[in-house]
Amino acid sequence: MKRISALFLIFILLCLCVGCSENTTEEPQTVFSPEALEILSDFDQKTDWDNTATKIGLDDGEITVEGEGAVADENTVTISAEGTYILSGTLSNGTVVIDAAKTDKIHLIFNGVRISSKTTAPVAIFSADKVVITLAEGSENTLSDITRPYRAENEDEVASACLYAEDDLTVNGTGSLAVEAANNGIGGKNDVRICGGTVQINAVNNGLKGKDSVVIAGGTLSVRAGKDGIKSDNETEEGRGTVHICGGETSVTAKDDGIQAFTEIKITSGDVHIQAEDKKLNCDGEIVLNEGYHFD
Repeated sequence: MKRISALFLIFILLCLCVGCSENTTEEPQTVFSPEALEILSDFDQKTDWDNTATKIGLDDGEITVEGEGAVADENTVTISAEGTYILSGTLSNGTVVIDAAKTDKIHLIFNGVRISSKTTAPVAIFSADKVVITLAEGSENTLSDITRPYRAENEDEVASACLYAEDDLTVNGTGSLAVEAANNGIGGKNDVRICGGTVQINAVNNGLKGKDSVVIAGGTLSVRAGKDGIKSDNETEEGRGTVHICGGETSVTAKDDGIQAFTEIKITSGDVHIQAEDKKLNCDGEIVLNEGYHFD
């Protein structure tokens, strides 16, 4: 009888340990359209994390890192390994750099992040397979490089966007992100996807740019741009240079085109409002709207 009681006690303790080790934080889930679900990967939709995530506290000159995969040097954080990283705090002139292997998936949790930079992108993704940024529930996050010098003749300069990515980038979650940019707002060399959150972009140049593609599948996106609002301009690779809106609420105010793409602009669901001094939709290829679909 004592042996059975001891074994039962060990079982209970093991269950408690497992429960503590998982301790998963789950965000409210976005309901995606069928068109969006055909495009998005499981990682695009990932919004949960557990207590094994590395915690990064942003503070001028006193950045703290609890966990593996990231190091801090003065006001720069460098993330170099696959994993989940929870960021919070403020940098008045700093940057977060992602420089990992091309096979690494990086999950960033923004939970009250405020980063400004006078010299480079507040968040610069130089190498990874894909980076997903989850805006934590109830969090307010801001990125700004509005005081950074902008050279209009060199749009392709290194880290030419406030939130810059040389590999695939997805933003999801239910919190908010405000981007104040001296050049492009959110800019990626590959695919850029907005799957959730309240994202507000004010940019001197283009607002939201994904060279290979832009997908808006959920959330609320507001773009004010000195040039094009939303843009995808890969002219050299077949099937690239596309913008697909398949959910969410999108509002664009642009000095040039509202949405510009080289191959295709496709709007299958969601609410779209565009004010543009040039064309609302500008595409060298095909423009596809669902039958009966209207936009302002």
